Amino acid sequence: MEHSFIEFRVDAASISRDKILIQNDQECLDMYKRKIDQATKSRSHFLLALTDAKLELATLLASLGEKLNLLVAFLRRL
Repeated sequence: MEHSFIEFRVDAASISRDKILIQNDQECLDMYKRKIDQATKSRSHFLLALTDAKLELATLLASLGEKLNLLVAFLRRL
């Protein structure tokens, strides 16, 4: 009888430990998924900002090009 009680306590401890390990694994997996989602959102925001910056640069270069063309035309008249 005493032997069965000891086995039960060991089995209960193993089950409890296994539950804790499974819970810990699930928490790690959930955290990993949150980090992946966060990285995906950050990448999307970065790519959008990069696209906006490229558009702004193209606009500035076009404006600068027009001004340079006007300056060159003015200087040629001199």
